[in-house]
Amino acid sequence: MNTQVNNSQCKKSKVSSLAIWVLVLALLSSPLLLIFALESARSGEGAWVSATMAGILVLLEIIALIRINRSKGLLTGQGAAVVAFFITLTVGVFSIYANFTHLRFLHHVQCFSVLCDVCDALEKYQSDHQGNYPPDLITLTEGNYLDGSSMRGSEDINSYLINQYRYHGADLPKNSPPDMILVYDKFGTHEDRYRDVLFTNGNIEIMSERVFHKGLARDNELREKMGLSISTDDHK
Repeated sequence: MNTQVNNSQCKKSKVSSLAIWVLVLALLSSPLLLIFALESARSGEGAWVSATMAGILVLLEIIALIRINRSKGLLTGQGAAVVAFFITLTVGVFSIYANFTHLRFLHHVQCFSVLCDVCDALEKYQSDHQGNYPPDLITLTEGNYLDGSSMRGSEDINSYLINQYRYHGADLPKNSPPDMILVYDKFGTHEDRYRDVLFTNGNIEIMSERVFHKGLARDNELREKMGLSISTDDHK
């Protein structure tokens, strides 16, 4: 009777401590990383930190899986490492998406703020000029109706207005229809190719290119009926 036993067969398998640790870290850190991702996306500070931390955890989880696979059965805990991997991967993808969304729409928030200031400045100008619109946006800054506090960057106020926006109010009569286009940002201002549009009634809308050009076509129909010049966009 052969009583010789291979030494490797006598060794008992044990749970990988690294697999246990990455699972514990994934469970404990995921809520915190999600909260941090949402907060950084909202405030614009600490962007990508959550995704980076999740990436480090994913790397540790991959290392744990490699060690288990190379242990020839001496290490277990593959299930724990896999669960931790998918938890952390989900958090990481969400963090990247949240920050990408923040970066994508951050400029829209800035433009919305600028257009709100422009709208207020136009109302003040009209109040001082019998309801008439100014010939251009620069008139608002020269008349101290617009101080440019909402405009960031190194450009001066006038350059910012000229480079960012198109103004369609120069020939509009007072008491124009409330849904006519007054100011909008130029094509390419936003990477997602959406437009921020200010109407004569003070409403500000974010429009896709398709919806914007439909609105511009309708606006030109009104302008034609009113005997005004047809407005053209800087891009078709």
